[in-house]
This record gives sequence, structure tokens and C-alpha cells, in this order.
Amino acid sequence: MDLSLLSPVNFNSFKHGLPKTAWKVLSKNLIRFTVNDNLKEYHQKLREELLSFGNNWDNLKKSVEDEYDFENFDSEDEYQEAEETAGLNMTCKTCKNCACCCLKLLVKYNLYSNAYTNLSLAYNYLLTLPVTQVACERSFSTLKFIKKIDYEIL
Repeated sequence: MDLSLLSPVNFNSFKHGLPKTAWKVLSKNLIRFTVNDNLKEYHQKLREELLSFGNNWDNLKKSVEDEYDFENFDSEDEYQEAEETAGLNMTCKTCKNCACCCLKLLVKYNLYSNAYTNLSLAYNYLLTLPVTQVACERSFSTLKFIKKIDYEIL
């Protein structure tokens, strides 16, 4: 439930405040990655950062310039040259409505270092959690395959 609050889709639901119990579990998980050892203080800072970020999201996302228009270039060669020079995929479009876009914005405008330090940690935590158990299952399948080969060799 706590991680769902990081989605921009849910920002409107807490414009006027978060429930007192929100972020308690996430704060316990994230505090070990910080220099702060006061859980109550960390919990409050995290809540404040999320409220601020959520209230400003509509204005912040307007400033993200991740989409380029082919019409701005005179020729296809000029377009490809600009793409190579910038090191960007010029056809990349961000949805500006997901956790990845939020973290991208925090990093692009260096908001993770001062303004939203704890919130950027929460986004990193969210985006590094495995969504499925595929890797684990794949490991066991490989292990079973290796054991079968070893057994046949012996």
C-alpha cells in the first residue's frame, strides 16, 4: 500500500494530506539506507517530501523534455546527427505518469540531492524490487537441469 502512493496516478488522492499510518512500513525499510536513526523524524520527512512532490507534480512534469519532434529538423541527416550528438533516443516518449518518470525527473533536475532526498531513495527502492519470481524460478530450473546432467555423467 505504501509503495502505491509513489505512483503519480495516486497523487490526487492525497493532495489534502496522508493518513497517519501511511509510510510507516516503508520508513522502517528505508531508514537503514540513511544516516538518520530517528524513525519518527524520518517518517515525517518522507511524508512531507511526498506531499510536496505530489502537489507540485503537475507543474514539474511539464518541464520534462524527453520527446523530440522530427519536424524541428530540416532533413533526416540533421535529425540523426542531433540524435547521435545528444546520445539520446529521439523517439523516446515518457508517459509522465509512472514511478520511472518521477525518478527520471528527480535525477534530471538534481532534485534528489537536496529537495527530495528521502523520496528519491523511496523511488529507487520501489524500482529495484523484483516484480515477479521469474529469476528465482529460472535458477531452480537451471539447477535441476545441471543436476540431471551431472547424474547422467556419473
